[in-house]
Amino acid sequence: MAAAETRNRLVYTAEARTGNFRYLNGLPVSPGNAAANPSAIRSVNLLTLKPTRNTIDPTMAAQLARTQVPNNYDIGDGLNTGGFRFNAFRGAPRDIYSFRGDHHFSDKYSLEFNHSYGNDFQIGDLTNNRLQQFPDEVGVDRKLRGRSISTALVAAFNPKLINEFRFGFQNSELAFTNTYFGASPAFLTLNTIDNPFQTRTPTAHIAPVYQYIDNLTWTRSNHIFKTGVDLRHVTGRIYDFVGRFCGYYAKR
Repeated sequence: MAAAETRNRLVYTAEARTGNFRYLNGLPVSPGNAAANPSAIRSVNLLTLKPTRNTIDPTMAAQLARTQVPNNYDIGDGLNTGGFRFNAFRGAPRDIYSFRGDHHFSDKYSLEFNHSYGNDFQIGDLTNNRLQQFPDEVGVDRKLRGRSISTALVAAFNPKLINEFRFGFQNSELAFTNTYFGASPAFLTLNTIDNPFQTRTPTAHIAPVYQYIDNLTWTRSNHIFKTGVDLRHVTGRIYDFVGRFCGYYAKR
């Protein structure tokens, strides 16, 4: 399923992108004041204030080139910053498969097997508001994967004594992927406007679960006696963007 979410990013105006800082003479800067008092607009080229640096740093220029110019002034000061409104892409592909098999060895013994497989992805992490910053960029993807198997052996030793043993394994992974992380200067951020890319560090949270269950049922006269054991081993691990183990967040 593909959809879009409207976003309004804070960006520099065309003049500000070239180093020209504009202000209102004797008035507070706002979109309303700028529109009503065009004669009060003044400007200064910041690149002329320091003779040793009269051009924009190439790395910063590359960052600015990935942003857009304003198409509205619902946000920003109306002179140096404004808003760029667009529809940010998001997708939500999901698939789930399951399988079950049963086999009867005899009247006393039977075997059951189950397997399930599922993916629940958010292409553009809407849950944490990490959609693409601009039309030509990509957002952070949220990918949830689940895999499980279980098997059960039922033994009817006699009509009054039945034992059921089950084993199950489930592995779930929640990954946040960021295509541009590492390929871009992710820590060089634009602190006065919206960054052109998401800075979220890719991580993966993996939680395998092992479960062992044994139940015994004994029927005697008008009474039913049941006993059993349920053992679980849960380990939650975190990996960083290069696949390096970072630690446990759950272990029991």
